Amino acid sequence: MSTNNQPSDTKGGNDDGRNLVQAAEQGDPEALQLLGWICKQQGDPEGMRLLGSLYKKQDDDDNAVLWLTQAVEHGKMEACEDLGQLFYNKEQFDKAIHWWTKIADRDNPAVLALIGNSFHQKGDTEQAAHWWTKAAAFDSPEALFNLGLIADQKGDSAQALKLWTQAANNGSTEACLEIGLSMHKQGDFDQAAHWYLQAAANGDVSAMYNLGLVFHEQGNEEQTESWWTLAANHGNRDAMYNLGCIFGEKGDKDQSFHWFSQAAEHGEFRAMNNLGDMLSERGDKVQAMKWWAESASLGDPRAMCTIAHLKDTPQDVALRLVRKARSVGFECPDPEPKAGAAPAPNQTKRTV
Repeated sequence: MSTNNQPSDTKGGNDDGRNLVQAAEQGDPEALQLLGWICKQQGDPEGMRLLGSLYKKQDDDDNAVLWLTQAVEHGKMEACEDLGQLFYNKEQFDKAIHWWTKIADRDNPAVLALIGNSFHQKGDTEQAAHWWTKAAAFDSPEALFNLGLIADQKGDSAQALKLWTQAANNGSTEACLEIGLSMHKQGDFDQAAHWYLQAAANGDVSAMYNLGLVFHEQGNEEQTESWWTLAANHGNRDAMYNLGCIFGEKGDKDQSFHWFSQAAEHGEFRAMNNLGDMLSERGDKVQAMKWWAESASLGDPRAMCTIAHLKDTPQDVALRLVRKARSVGFECPDPEPKAGAAPAPNQTKRTV
C-alpha cells in the first residue's frame, strides 16, 4: 500500500482542502505557506489571488503584492483590480494607475472612475476628467458626480446640475445633496426638500440637517425639530446647538442644557459658552469656567468677554481678552479695574 506524501489538492473539494483554506483565512502562517506551495505547484491563479487577499487581510502587503502579481502573471487579470486598490489605499497613485490601466479596456466603470480618482489625487485634473468621462459613459455615479463638481467649479451650473441629476438617478447620495443645496440657494424649497429627502433616506446626515433648515425657514417648527433631532442623534453638532437654542426659547432649560451639552462635547464653541452661562446660573462656577475657557480658546468672543469681566481675572488678561474679542467685531465693554491692578497706560501720544 503506497503512501501519499503530497498536500491535498485545494481544488478537490475534499475536507482537507477546505480545512486548509479555513486555517489560512484565520491567519495561520503554516496554512498560508502550504496554500502558497500548492498554488505554485498547480499554477493556480485563482488560488494565488485568494492567497494575496488573505495576506492583505493580515496587513502583510509585501506578500499580498507578491501573490497578486503572480496571479496576474498567470492570467488572472482581476487581480489587477486588487493591486490597484492596495496601492491606492497606500496613496501610491502611480502604482495604482499602472495596475488599473492594464484592465481599463474591459470597460469596468468602477475601475475607470478609480483611475480618474488617482489622477485627481495627483493633481492632474485633465487626466482625471478624461477617465471620469470614460466611466460616465457607463453611468458611473461617482464619475458623473465628480464631473459635475468640475463643471460647477468652472461656473457652468447648468451642466453641473445635469451631471448631478444623472448621478443621483444612478444612486449617488452626494449628488442628491448637491442638487438640494443648489435648489436651496435658489430659494426653491420644494425641490431642495425633495433632493435632501433622497439623500437623508440614504443616511446623509448633512441632508437631515438641511431638511430641518428648510422647514425652519418655512416656519414649520414641528418638522424642523424632527429633522434636527434626527441629525443630532447621528452626531451633527450644528443640529445639537440649534436644538439647544429652540428649547431655550421655549423655556425648557433641561432640554436646552442637554443639547448644549451634547454640542459642546462635539466641539461646538457657541454651545460651550451657553453651557458655561447655564452652569453659572446654577451656581457651578468651576464647570462654568471650564466651558467658557474652552469656548474662548476656540475663538468665541462672547466667552472672551465673559471671562474678561470676571472679578478673579487678572487685569492684564482681561484687557487682552477684550482686545481680542473686539478684533473680530464683538462689542465688549471695558472691564472694571481689578483691585490692586496698576492703572492702564495713557494711550494719548506724547507731545514734545
